[in-house]
Amino acid sequence: MVTIEQVSELRGRIRVLADCVSLEDKRAEVEARQLKAQDAGFWDDPKSAEAYLKHTSAVKYWVDGIDALNASADDLEVLVELAEDEVNSTGNMPHCAPGLNSSNSGICSERRETISEPYLP
Repeated sequence: MVTIEQVSELRGRIRVLADCVSLEDKRAEVEARQLKAQDAGFWDDPKSAEAYLKHTSAVKYWVDGIDALNASADDLEVLVELAEDEVNSTGNMPHCAPGLNSSNSGICSERRETISEPYLP
């Protein structure tokens, strides 16, 4: 069964990944690029606008991916806490416990997919 300590370790790895890809810089870049895309003359040059939006989408992919990892870690933490409460109150392993390990595997798979995408400076 996954423990709270393992979830904390997972959160630490997600923070390292976020730092490696400069997540906060990417988040700010996405916001600025989305604002610029709302300018009145943005579509005056459709090819340039399309390339601009494609790059914005690629940067946003990193932000969304790491946000999804954090959300999955939050969900996993809740499941672990519920399982621990069940064990503490009944002495029995809850029926959801096998799913906890698969949730952790899913988070690791998502992280590997995110890491395998091309890095955007």
